[in-house]
Amino acid sequence: MGLFLKIVTSDFKNESRDLRELSVVNAFNVKIMVMAKGEYNSIYDSNGYTIHRRTTRPLTNVDLLVRINRVVSVFTWALYARSIRPDYISGHDLVALNHC
Repeated sequence: MGLFLKIVTSDFKNESRDLRELSVVNAFNVKIMVMAKGEYNSIYDSNGYTIHRRTTRPLTNVDLLVRINRVVSVFTWALYARSIRPDYISGHDLVALNHC
């Protein structure tokens, strides 16, 4: 059984395209994890897969640090994705795939 990681840079609510993809992947009997944007870092199960919420502002919410937060966020998301060690990775936009 492999591990499929779906990376989305949204909050993963009402994502019909991604949900359709995950329903197809589910038929292949792999474990599914979704890495999505969240207010804080958390992990929970939903609809047969695990959602890992990661913050996009790891330093602070101060507007002056928005650009720095983006850079730091890319690195922290990439490190987190690598630590999961997925067999398969999916993302529908370049921003999400750059996190790999």
